[in-house]
Amino acid sequence: MREAKVIIVVGGRGSGKTYLLESTLKKCETIVIELAHTDRWQGYEKIYFNEIASENFNYKKIANKSVVFEDATAYLSSNLAGKMKEILIFSKQLGSDIFIVFHSVNVIPPFMWYLFNAICLFTSSKPRQTATNKEYFDKILKAWANCKNGKKYHYEIIESGI
Repeated sequence: MREAKVIIVVGGRGSGKTYLLESTLKKCETIVIELAHTDRWQGYEKIYFNEIASENFNYKKIANKSVVFEDATAYLSSNLAGKMKEILIFSKQLGSDIFIVFHSVNVIPPFMWYLFNAICLFTSSKPRQTATNKEYFDKILKAWANCKNGKKYHYEIIESGI
């Protein structure tokens, strides 16, 4: 049986993050978690942040599916608690592949650096080294430079080794 993965997708606005995810996941059973109702992700099942925060949220709704945390900067932070954090921590037990979308490496919460299997990096703001990303920082900086000098929608993958 295949192990579920946590993939962080990082890139500036218009860099191709959502395009890549939509085209990659179109044949998968996918749920998109959003903070607010948007016109993106037409044809995909959506869950809104306030539904997950509710006591009545049932994890079975996302089990064995691909789950996209769209524009996660808005609701995933270093003080994340409750059901949202549990989804990330127990994604393996749920059998759910998790894709977490950020606009910059610099806003990825510290705990995420211990959970991810890979980062898919598109062009974004220049990364800064922090105490929690320093193990990967050289790879991140190299990937960022490759993306910056690449063609439209160019991306690099950085694997965590976990």
